[in-house]
Amino acid sequence: MCVLFAFIYLVVWKSGAGGLNEIQAAGEDVFYYNMNLDISMPKVATAVIVLSTLGAVIDMALTVTTSVYEVKCHKPDIKMNKLVQSGMKIGKDVIGTTVNTLLFAYLGESLLLFAYLRMQNYSIELLLNSKILFQNCISMIFGAISCTMIMPVSAVLIAKNCELFDWMENSK
Repeated sequence: MCVLFAFIYLVVWKSGAGGLNEIQAAGEDVFYYNMNLDISMPKVATAVIVLSTLGAVIDMALTVTTSVYEVKCHKPDIKMNKLVQSGMKIGKDVIGTTVNTLLFAYLGESLLLFAYLRMQNYSIELLLNSKILFQNCISMIFGAISCTMIMPVSAVLIAKNCELFDWMENSK
C-alpha cells in the first residue's frame, strides 16, 4: 500500500497531472461554447446512473455465473439446489468488494469537485444537502441494490442452464 501511495504521489502530484490545469483550461474554453444545447440534464443523469449500475450488475452476474459453472465442471454430479447455494455463497463473498468498489469509484469521481466546493466556502451542511452528493449516493445505492438482486437471479439461471445442459446430454 505504501509503495502504491508513493508511486501515485510521484506520478500525479509531482507531475501536476491532478487535473487542476485541465479544469482551468476547460473554464477558458467554456466562453466559446453554445449554451443552448436543448439537452435534458435529468435524462443525462438518469443515463449515467443506468450505465454505471449496468456495469456493476454485469460484473456481479458474470462473477457468479462463471464461478457456478466452474463448480459444475469440477463436480458434474452436483444437484441444482447445491449449485444455487454455491452461487449465493460466492455472491455474498463478492458483494462486499463490489459495493466497496462502487463507493470508492464515486468518492474518487467527486473528490476534486468536493475540494473545489470546500475552497469556495460551502458549508458541510450545504454539501450534504447538495444534488451532487445525492446523485453520487443514489448511483452507488442503485448499483449495490441491483448487484444484490442479480446475485440470486444469476445463480438460479446458471444452475437451471447447467441442469438443462445435463438433461440434453443424457437424452442423446
